[in-house]
Amino acid sequence: MNIASIDVGTNTILLLIAQIDLHKKLICTLHEEIRMPRIGEYLYETGKISDGKIDELENILLEYKCIVENYNCSQCFVIGTHALRAAANKLAIQKRIYNKTSFLIEIISPETEAEFAFHGVKSAISFNDTFAILDIGGGSTEIIIGKNDEIVERKSIPVGVVTLKDSFISRYPIAEDERSKLRDKLEIEFKKLNFKQYAPKTLIGISGTPTTLSGIINKLKVFNPVLLENTSISINEIHSVFNFLGNSSLKKIRRSYGEIISKREDILYIGCEILLYLMSYFQLSNVMISAKGIRHGVIYKKMFMAS
Repeated sequence: MNIASIDVGTNTILLLIAQIDLHKKLICTLHEEIRMPRIGEYLYETGKISDGKIDELENILLEYKCIVENYNCSQCFVIGTHALRAAANKLAIQKRIYNKTSFLIEIISPETEAEFAFHGVKSAISFNDTFAILDIGGGSTEIIIGKNDEIVERKSIPVGVVTLKDSFISRYPIAEDERSKLRDKLEIEFKKLNFKQYAPKTLIGISGTPTTLSGIINKLKVFNPVLLENTSISINEIHSVFNFLGNSSLKKIRRSYGEIISKREDILYIGCEILLYLMSYFQLSNVMISAKGIRHGVIYKKMFMAS
């Protein structure tokens, strides 16, 4: 049985086509697509997703619909996260997308988003000790504490790489006053965490920031989820990339790292700042990388755990 899932995020729109085994609860990836229209750009300034971004969203979903149909998927789950949660025009967007594509976008809560991220990672990785999952999104950041197959605690922080970039970063190289304001904002938001007592032994990073970092550190020029899965990168390696990003022009960043950083060159610094903060918070010197995420967790939850 082939199943599709689409994750409509603040920065990216991701498609997963998977073959599933209902008895063994296995998800086998057949095809993946990624587009980065950044639909949540300037959302905090206007309160709405712009008409131009809605056009991009519609065109991408029409393209994805053709792929879903070509794979004869029996179901397609379409999930909307922070940008659609926050947009004042979300109902109009849902109606338009349904009329144009027949996709009904399910706008999920931050808690459900964290749950899907957890099940996405757990569909491929098993741990006995306590672990933490970090999902750095375009508009929010989810931190999940897990042990074995259970969620112990979860928290969604309303900061992401796109919204922080729009609010704090105006130019590259980044001015020191902007770096300081960004750090102050993260300090305020992450003070709301109360997770230190869980002392996770492992931190798993999902989403664009950790996967792109791993690709850069492992000298990949293009994104390849198979090569990135279960890789590990150190805090020193992340600091090296982080310092280069903050002190370089966007042109230099693109020239140095190539296609793998395409459309992330202006936001990866911010993602690094969040990742480094959480590594320091949990006193961990390495982060494990997983290319799995919400789109995998949606399938796992809805197909294998439905009551």
